[in-house]
Amino acid sequence: MNQIEEKTALAIRETTTALAEHTPIGEHKPLKYSLAELRQIGEIMYASGMFKDLRSIPMAMVKLLAGAELGYGPFQSLRAFHVIEGKPVETSGEITARIKRSGRYRLESYFIDAKGEHLDPIRTKASETHGCVVVVHEKQDGKWFALEPVVFTKDDATTAGLLGKDVWKKYLRNMLFARALTNAARFHCADIFGGPIYTPDELGAEVTIDGEGYESLIPTAQAREPQTLDHEPAAANGDDEQRKGVQSCVIYASQKKIPDEQRHEIAMAFFGKESTKDLDTKQLRTLYRLLTEWRTARDDGDADFATWLQFTVDTAATNG
Repeated sequence: MNQIEEKTALAIRETTTALAEHTPIGEHKPLKYSLAELRQIGEIMYASGMFKDLRSIPMAMVKLLAGAELGYGPFQSLRAFHVIEGKPVETSGEITARIKRSGRYRLESYFIDAKGEHLDPIRTKASETHGCVVVVHEKQDGKWFALEPVVFTKDDATTAGLLGKDVWKKYLRNMLFARALTNAARFHCADIFGGPIYTPDELGAEVTIDGEGYESLIPTAQAREPQTLDHEPAAANGDDEQRKGVQSCVIYASQKKIPDEQRHEIAMAFFGKESTKDLDTKQLRTLYRLLTEWRTARDDGDADFATWLQFTVDTAATNG
């Protein structure tokens, strides 16, 4: 591990250790991974194809970091968090679990009809459900006290433009509960989260409920593009292939709004040549791959260009 990675890993450990010392309910825990180990795990998880919402290795690392702060292993971290607009966001199941684990709060929830009366979800159809009520109980001086109930109804969902979404039609009760839950967490349990509390749906992501009951993201057209595209440079075969390779890199950078200056800096950092035209076909294929990786990292909000380039160069040097 190089000096930059060592300093970064140390800073992360010091920050999370400080958080643990100042968090009375012990939510945060010191990280057990170095940055190099974190990236290696992220690469394995990303390459496995088991986590369809992962669009890049840095995104996997962000989710692993978010979970590691809470003492989670890799699988739990990747299932418990999603990354929306560069921010790790917890699933409703994870929010529920953290509230219950706190020892300070516990939850009660139930569904109501249009008159506000308690419904039995087993004996009534989902279509009869009008809303969900979440009641948070707080432990004070050894006794439990019910805090003000929080309600989220179909009327609220209509106002927010949610009922027309496919996931709301198929899983009405799940989604009503998720919205009531995050409202209740923000109102009554913000102290155990250390920041804004949202589910992916609240930040505009398209979600579904998978076969195991987990909330998962629906991949978008931009999600997890393959590392090679139809117009990627082909194998070296004379001047014509080199020319096509140059065109592919320039066209891709233009389409993805990657400035010429950034393309030139990548070429200079890796090949010592600023002009794309001066690269051979093998170098052009590498440049194309690097451009796709930078575009993914940029769109995920993982890092600014200078930081990404330095990290990528250092990683390449470490890996030989």
